[in-house]
Amino acid sequence: MVNIDNTSSSTITAESLPAILIGGPPRAGKSVLTYELTRELRRREIQHYVFRASTDGEGDWRFQGNPNIVYEIQINNKGKWSDIFRALVCRDLSQRYLPLLVDLGGLPTAADNCIFHACTHSVLLLKEEDKKAVETWGRFTTTHGLVPLAKLHSQLEGKSILTAKEPTITGTITGLVEGARIHNVVFDALVERICQIFSSFTRAELEKFHLDVAPIEFKVHLPDQLHSLQPDTDEWSAKLLQPLLAELPAQTAIAVYGRAPNWVYGALALHAGTQPFYQFDVRLGWVTPPALQASANGQAPSSPIKIDTKNSEDLYLILIHPIHNYLDYREANQLVFPEPPPNRGVVVSGKLPLWLFTALARFYVQRDVPWIALNDARENQPIVIYSRVLSRPIGTILPKLALG
Repeated sequence: MVNIDNTSSSTITAESLPAILIGGPPRAGKSVLTYELTRELRRREIQHYVFRASTDGEGDWRFQGNPNIVYEIQINNKGKWSDIFRALVCRDLSQRYLPLLVDLGGLPTAADNCIFHACTHSVLLLKEEDKKAVETWGRFTTTHGLVPLAKLHSQLEGKSILTAKEPTITGTITGLVEGARIHNVVFDALVERICQIFSSFTRAELEKFHLDVAPIEFKVHLPDQLHSLQPDTDEWSAKLLQPLLAELPAQTAIAVYGRAPNWVYGALALHAGTQPFYQFDVRLGWVTPPALQASANGQAPSSPIKIDTKNSEDLYLILIHPIHNYLDYREANQLVFPEPPPNRGVVVSGKLPLWLFTALARFYVQRDVPWIALNDARENQPIVIYSRVLSRPIGTILPKLALG
């Protein structure tokens, strides 16, 4: 299901892949700039990954979804920094599999040194009136030897002004507000510079680097599958689930590669049935959904997650909240989840890694539930990924979840 050329990838290591830190004080527009950069890099087919090294539960869904729903999800998922969260972020940064844009929130402290040490370049968004932030961010990036790509003053209004392109991009950038589409001389200069840095390895080289070490031969390349199913889009829609599954053999071990929503991965994990299922995680490499524990007596006091459940007439909703806003795959055997009541469909929602969504899909299909849906955070709507009842076919979009 995937064609890769014979380009050599033997020279690619984690250390050879750039990691660009995007820093600055709160409300400088870091997340908006990061999202606009990744949109443009994807449009140009530049392989990369946005590593959000913050606890705010932000992701692309924040900018793609309904603003009112996004606001409620953010409020419910705000978290605090912890030593555990920071240690896991530092570890995964240093073991990267793609060039990274690293969105680091707030003001750094000495405890964040490992994050700076793992990065290679910096883009700073600063506010002229915040002298402390200017000094703090400058000190951290200089101490750790980050190559300065850009040092920009961020303003809500006015005209963006480019004052220098070499060696560091400097000037004023404006309009970094949610919902805006940033296209100006400063943004364009920054995109060109990042494209140069991220193009040290081609897309083919990076994909070959990843796919060469896939644990099995049969691989599903999701971007190619999407293009085959609907050439005029780069976003998955629920109506494509059934055609996707129809193209792939059921009950067959597969290795899945590429960007797609949680419900695409969940549906593929269940389509493989009892056969091995592997997925490429840009933080971890190739992983398989871990085995999870079941409990009828609630969560253990030391659990890294908090679970809320809601039981209605025909469905069982499971809301999962990682306590440290970051879950460690290597300790997944500690995760305990509730047994569902009989004859209820299961809906899973939460700010979770893809490997846990696929693990939960496999966990609950073993409980003989009539159907399973995974929540799409963009619109806060669950999408059915498995069903043995006519009333909930695969690809069904369920009503929006009640938040709070």
